Amino acid sequence: MILKFILLSLLILLSYTDLKFKIIPDQINLCVFVLGILNIIIYKLSLKEAIYGFLLGVVFLFTSMFIDIGGGDVKLIMALSIWVGKNKFFLLIFLSFFISLIVSSVLITFHIKDKNEPIAFGFYISIAIFLIMFFIK
Repeated sequence: MILKFILLSLLILLSYTDLKFKIIPDQINLCVFVLGILNIIIYKLSLKEAIYGFLLGVVFLFTSMFIDIGGGDVKLIMALSIWVGKNKFFLLIFLSFFISLIVSSVLITFHIKDKNEPIAFGFYISIAIFLIMFFIK
């Protein structure tokens, strides 16, 4: 459980950095990845599940070339794919895009944000992983 709270702390830092500077530092993504590996080792989770999740993250890396998503966001999804495994990987992707769509639509509708302004997608990925880890079994 302590690793989840460390992850949460990293995601808060990552979200702040992404919202303010529109960048996700590689150091944070690396820490998320290493924590995921520690999570598997310490809690004796399924290595097979994590590897399949990570492979889905790699596939997402290659498919992201066809959509407008930042490299830091893709690396974050790859690092988090170890945490969620293959079973919740698509839920992570869906929730991230869905939450982003809803929030961005509201912000654009009320002219709080310009439609041409980039989205800090790492923030929405962080919300999605939080929901998955703490509320979805």
